[in-house]
Amino acid sequence: MEVSTGFYDITGLAKLRVEATNDESAAARKVGTQFEALFLQDMLKSMRAAIEPFKDENTESSELDTYQEMFDKEISISMADRGSLGVADWLVNHSNMISAKQESSPKAADAYKPDAYKSDAYKSDVAKTNGQ
Repeated sequence: MEVSTGFYDITGLAKLRVEATNDESAAARKVGTQFEALFLQDMLKSMRAAIEPFKDENTESSELDTYQEMFDKEISISMADRGSLGVADWLVNHSNMISAKQESSPKAADAYKPDAYKSDAYKSDVAKTNGQ
């Protein structure tokens, strides 16, 4: 499993976009796994912050905090790879459900397209809604 090494990994985002055009389900799983890792990492960070007042003065240091953050990141990635919370599965199922709805309803599928707002049908719908 290849999890992005940084929040601003532009090349990883470009690779994910290409993968999404080829295999939407695999891309959704990868995004779900990355989101799950970030969620778990944030959860661990919050848990450590909650016990901050109880820390001993002798064990408190910036070096220890740095190592704990790195450890938490690795643990969160490992847990996400195993699918501990099931976020990736949920995202894939949701993506498949949206794809099925788009295939069954072409007009609904147009709403998901970025250029849909430029179409004549969209403009006429907006005009009707605005009473023009």
